[in-house]
Amino acid sequence: MIRPIQETNTWRDRGLVGKLFTGIVRPGFDLYQKHIGDNLEFIRQAPEAARNLELILEHLAPMSIENPGHTIDIAWTVRDWRLRYTSASKLTADRDYHILATQEDAAVPFRPEEDTHYAHILPNIAQTARALAKTKRYKHRRNFRYLLGTIVELNKEAEEAYHAYPTKVPRNHNHNRLTLSIVQKYDPPLNCCPSLHIAYSWFIYNIAKHAGLDTQDTVAWEAIEQSTLGMIRAVTALKQHCLRDVAFGIKLAKNIFERRFKHDRFDDLTSHFDTLARIDPFTPYDNIRTVYHEIEHEDARIKNILGNYIGRHGFPKVAAGHPCGYFDEKTANIIPADR
Repeated sequence: MIRPIQETNTWRDRGLVGKLFTGIVRPGFDLYQKHIGDNLEFIRQAPEAARNLELILEHLAPMSIENPGHTIDIAWTVRDWRLRYTSASKLTADRDYHILATQEDAAVPFRPEEDTHYAHILPNIAQTARALAKTKRYKHRRNFRYLLGTIVELNKEAEEAYHAYPTKVPRNHNHNRLTLSIVQKYDPPLNCCPSLHIAYSWFIYNIAKHAGLDTQDTVAWEAIEQSTLGMIRAVTALKQHCLRDVAFGIKLAKNIFERRFKHDRFDDLTSHFDTLARIDPFTPYDNIRTVYHEIEHEDARIKNILGNYIGRHGFPKVAAGHPCGYFDEKTANIIPADR
């Protein structure tokens, strides 16, 4: 059964670290509320927004005691991602870019309340890392480092695509959501294809299954599965990514997983798309599946697959200062995002 991440056992069962965190932070929220008034919407959202941060601490704090070496390696991997992503953002910020968002994306309703699920990618990574570190295979630091090396490889291949084919997606700032405001402030609408939110989610899902978490750690697996299955809805509903970003994110995860885990079968989860569409009729899962199936079997790096795809379909390249909009494939015109 597919349901919101807030309904999982991991979300509901607050651990000691989470309770301590709330005990320290909550008085600050209360003081801030008294200072600025009682009717601001983001004050009401603060406990839910803070829960994602609590969950990161609930997993990484004990892991730093249980497996300090693993935790150091995770920190190094996060640093590697940050350097690559920030570097790519700086280089592409002032460059001409491609528009991959179409009239199909413009038709997806903006649902800012999906920001909690979107931000859950970080707790999902933390929980999966801790669960993997407890398995027979990955409790050994050498094997865990191999696993983290695959994440670095994923980041490298995404970085290549960002440099070769910069893309942007129109963002919607007309909302009063706390988490989304933070996301939009620190995550500019650059480096959209492939979506790392999707690539990480699909890769984590397959790694967790490869390591046997679906049978050995059902609590962790429940959160991993629900986080992954709900991520397409989240990234498209928030206008953080377009449909093609999603398809290329899945393909990127497939590339790395099949390259580094040759004896396992990659699950692209498209078998769940019909069920997801019934639950969430606003997201065009069939369209995502069509794009993904077009590129699914191409044997090349993501930047080359993306370049060929852009060429085949004639997606436009516009000047750096051009307002971000949607490409209407029927008329070959660019539709302003604010229309």
